[in-house]
Amino acid sequence: MKMMTTTESLGETAAHWHHFGSLPFGSVSTTVTRPEVNSLSPSNPFIPSPFQYTLFYYSVWGSVRLAMKNFYQLQCKLTMTIYAVTLPIIATTFHLNPPLLDSCTAGCLIPTANSTIWLPYSYPPCLHPGEPVLRWSNATTCNIPNFLTSRSVFLDSSSGMLFAKKRVCFYVEPWHVEYSYNCSDNYLQQSAIFLDHKKYATKRRSKRWMRRRNPTVPRIHFQQERYITEIPEDIPINSLIIKVHATHITNESMYYAMVAPEDSRSANIFTLDTVSGEISLIETR
Repeated sequence: MKMMTTTESLGETAAHWHHFGSLPFGSVSTTVTRPEVNSLSPSNPFIPSPFQYTLFYYSVWGSVRLAMKNFYQLQCKLTMTIYAVTLPIIATTFHLNPPLLDSCTAGCLIPTANSTIWLPYSYPPCLHPGEPVLRWSNATTCNIPNFLTSRSVFLDSSSGMLFAKKRVCFYVEPWHVEYSYNCSDNYLQQSAIFLDHKKYATKRRSKRWMRRRNPTVPRIHFQQERYITEIPEDIPINSLIIKVHATHITNESMYYAMVAPEDSRSANIFTLDTVSGEISLIETR
């Protein structure tokens, strides 16, 4: 590069470098000596050219914009993830509307032992972990349990909500929940409640009523409820021991079978005619 020395005032130098962003290092006197730099030629290693300043500016600004864009996208994804997790829980909690507990037992806001708490019709037939089953009232003056432990439910003290720990259905029977709690004393107390569903409890009662009104009629009838006989010790082989007889309600053909679940050796001692129902001795012991 061709070097030449020029002298200019400090004011002119400041105005020149202010256009490109900053003053050069070493501008402490009234005059400054710098090499002549051609913007189209390679820059001096000590003093950047205006083209290098411009290129550096756009490079840094592009990196900053990319970083801001990535951060914004990450923030949006994180926000959507939080909404996706919390909204179903909030919506489920408000939709189910669990029953309210507002009665005191021995000065403590706890259900009466072995009492039944009814879930409303809006509840599904099966509860899943994390779904609310009972809500503590804030309007009572009795003591609220310090903590409540159970294998089936857990109490969130901050919200006063009792949640299920496991999946349970109400098709067959109520849900028996056992728990330990501490209210104002220093020792644990044991208690239990039944959680039942109004809709499915009504269906269970209807089924029981229908079974009582329409009992199941057996389709096969034996002449005797029991067949009892005595076998002499000297009875010969192939002797007839007893004959059973049964009829079908629609007079269909009958075939007999003999099972000895409590004594498997009997199957080797007796034989049964599957058509006539005759039982004979085939072996003596």
